[in-house]
Amino acid sequence: INMLATGNTINECHILNMCALNTTFPRIPSETISRETYLDLIDQQFAENKVLCVSGQKGAGVTMTLAMFAMRHSMECVSYFNYGLSRMELSSKTIEDCLTKQLMLYIDGDVSKYEEINMRSIMYKALRRAKSQHRYIYFVIDGFATVPADSKEILRDILAPWFSNENIRFL
Repeated sequence: INMLATGNTINECHILNMCALNTTFPRIPSETISRETYLDLIDQQFAENKVLCVSGQKGAGVTMTLAMFAMRHSMECVSYFNYGLSRMELSSKTIEDCLTKQLMLYIDGDVSKYEEINMRSIMYKALRRAKSQHRYIYFVIDGFATVPADSKEILRDILAPWFSNENIRFL
């Protein structure tokens, strides 16, 4: 928990999880349509599948469903949401920095040590932790269906080293 306090008063209190560290994470409205059935189905499908694709027409709620899945697994889910607002969102450095910061929380439980670290250099630690705890690390990636091919290649290059690991799941 991160708290901002002055004197004896706590002004703000934020639960620190991987979603809170993600600068691309969508704002979830206080009132939303329940997606628990879909989230349960996704969890069940991950027992047998490493990669699941969720699609729908614009406005159908796919991004919100993915965000809710990430919140459900907020201490072991690395996510990136592309809104198509700028080319900077699609740069390898921007994507890697966002994912790496989340992984640092997963590994150490502390992001104050975060510096620009190559994501591949922390992959071993993250995988070792997931394996020792018999848990998955989830990657939720959204908004890349309609991006240019070179941007898809950037994402592929970042995520490809993770694919061969049994404790990794992609949504």
